[in-house]
Amino acid sequence: MKEPKPFAAMPIEIDLCSVDRHTGPDNSLAPASTLEVTVLARRIRDDESLTGREGWSDADRADVDRVIEGPPRERIAARRTLTRQALGLVAGPDAASTEILRTCEHCGHPGHGRPRPAAGGVHISASTSGRWVVVAVAADPVGVDVESVDAMGDPDLVAASVLTAPELDRYLTVDERGRAEWLTGRWTRKEAVLKASGRGVPDLPEPDVSGDTVGHRGATWIVWTWRLAPGVMLSVATGLGSRVRWVAAI
Repeated sequence: MKEPKPFAAMPIEIDLCSVDRHTGPDNSLAPASTLEVTVLARRIRDDESLTGREGWSDADRADVDRVIEGPPRERIAARRTLTRQALGLVAGPDAASTEILRTCEHCGHPGHGRPRPAAGGVHISASTSGRWVVVAVAADPVGVDVESVDAMGDPDLVAASVLTAPELDRYLTVDERGRAEWLTGRWTRKEAVLKASGRGVPDLPEPDVSGDTVGHRGATWIVWTWRLAPGVMLSVATGLGSRVRWVAAI
């Protein structure tokens, strides 16, 4: 299958490399194809916290209502709404209304782990930045991250703190006009892998995400990066052999 070029304009539907891997769990909530990762992306509206409540759980409402009004509340509301829509699209109406757990598999904290439907069968990853919200759903662990170039701050300072030594050497060879976007792409790749592996920023500057495949904490991920919109980078980390299906880019 033809591979998309890194940093290409986001396609409607793409196929990833067809390396063999294990199949996902045989579960009633699992996607039709265990090799498929469904990614939904759209712009965040100004009224997300008002218009999306019908499909939310009580926990969703509580999570949104505890956030101060304004852009932060609309971002978390958009994540909740698009997550429910993604689950319904991939795994059916029952999955769309199921409880979503966020228990950390490493420390047991109930609020900062990888999101997972209580019924099992699929994995979820969500991200927001600026006016964009992205959700990925798959039968196996998946990580997604979106980031605005403008939100990265001083590229040189950020690069020194989040890049491995080989990555930093590569960063310094990039034309200064393109460093901010290059760095933002690298950041989203790292975040996507850390989310897929259930880890967080304490692992930084690892993993090194220079290659198409990235090994981290005993697992190997394939990582794809695109320019979602001008000044906005998006990365998805999936199991080897996965096929990414873009559903929306609004």
